[in-house]
Amino acid sequence: MVLANEISLIQAKILKKLLVDGRKSTSEIAKEIGATKEAVNKQYQEMKNAGIIKGATIHINYRGFGYKAVASLLIIT
Repeated sequence: MVLANEISLIQAKILKKLLVDGRKSTSEIAKEIGATKEAVNKQYQEMKNAGIIKGATIHINYRGFGYKAVASLLIIT
């Protein structure tokens, strides 16, 4: 089982792809990172079980609303 602060290179690649498009299929991710679909599925499930992946969300293009900059703030307590 993977710990939240210890991810492998393939997991990092999967996360990068999902951050760009959370709806991307495991087949697409596997093709893009040069891994098998089974390997991507396994790593995805490990990260989900470890709580690293919680779900997917929609990202809004705020520039489309006229905003010039948007910031996100993460506070860990």
